[in-house]
Amino acid sequence: MPTFCIASPTQYDVYDRVERIYVELGSANDLFSVFQVVLGESRADNAEVGGEFCNEVPDYNAYMYYEPNPTSHALLKYWLRGYTIISYCNTIIDSTHLGDFNEALKQRYIAEAKFIRSLIIFTLANTFGAVPYPVHSFEWPTGGVYNDYFESNKVPFEVLSLSDIYQQIETDLIEAISVLPLRSELNHPTSFRATSGAAQALLGGCNPKMW
Repeated sequence: MPTFCIASPTQYDVYDRVERIYVELGSANDLFSVFQVVLGESRADNAEVGGEFCNEVPDYNAYMYYEPNPTSHALLKYWLRGYTIISYCNTIIDSTHLGDFNEALKQRYIAEAKFIRSLIIFTLANTFGAVPYPVHSFEWPTGGVYNDYFESNKVPFEVLSLSDIYQQIETDLIEAISVLPLRSELNHPTSFRATSGAAQALLGGCNPKMW
């Protein structure tokens, strides 16, 4: 469970949390599988979901025929995983400056967290419309379980309008772009991490005028 804030984080404390973010993004239950497949491709006439028989996965079958259930586990996992990642990002953003290690590295970790938070909230907003957009550390006690909704899973922040959400994304991305490395500056095994080019592409998706 993410903590509200790390009082005096070491470089390794922060790096551990950065790694957790990427693990969540690349997990077997990929966050973007719902956004890209269930809410997109599965509703096209060139796709069928659920394996050999589409009724093997009732939630996905419902989306295929435009009959989603508000208690769908597919959407629930998407929502809970998204805010878990955001909670990790916020802990990094709020705590890293308190650490006693290289300043440039601190700024790099914060920029990565701002980019990933922007990416997650962008996909959530595109899916659900106006959503809560927490920009500070908060308790999010899912414990890595994404199948059940509890009262404690409520995001403790108000819902923002889409215009406010995109404005915050734009602010975060502009800050991140100036810090994140170019793709050519990354070597294996860090070549998968956030880059300034990725942040610029996302910024263009939020605000085409920024191209």
